[in-house]
Amino acid sequence: MKHEGVTLDLVDAVFDKLGGIFGAERLLRGELQIVLFKPDILTINYSLTLEEMIALGRYDWCNHEITSKRFPIVGDGIQEINFHLINFGRSITTEEARRELARQDLMPAKIEHLLAFAAKFPDEQKQFPIISLNSFSLIRGGCRYVSLGYTGNQRELNLDLDDDCWRDYYRFLVIS
Repeated sequence: MKHEGVTLDLVDAVFDKLGGIFGAERLLRGELQIVLFKPDILTINYSLTLEEMIALGRYDWCNHEITSKRFPIVGDGIQEINFHLINFGRSITTEEARRELARQDLMPAKIEHLLAFAAKFPDEQKQFPIISLNSFSLIRGGCRYVSLGYTGNQRELNLDLDDDCWRDYYRFLVIS
């Protein structure tokens, strides 16, 4: 074997995780997503307003276009959801990402999920931008998605323009 410590049992376990030879081939072609967080639970408190949810995130900067008029919160009480933070391992269009998520029975997160994630894991957005593909608005002629980012030393809640290609460093919050 080329790598010390690699056994056939380990290779079999990796293939099982990937879904067999088909999954391994998709990974090598850059078509298989990479899960960055094991499934975890987020608590969404729907009794809070959007502004209160934003305040819980303690952002250094927030885009003033993120308003309850553009991004209404719909839900009741307190709900727990399972989430994953994923990366596709390649640049991907919005439509390709949506198709891949649907194929795997995953749903893009909404703004309330993204805000709960940022409040629970405030340092994650310092490593890479995180997108909510289910929360977008047409602003100044472009489709803009709610995102978590980090510029300089500031945590940001922003709107990223869909220029038809999310680079390979973007992460997507999804729920299952």
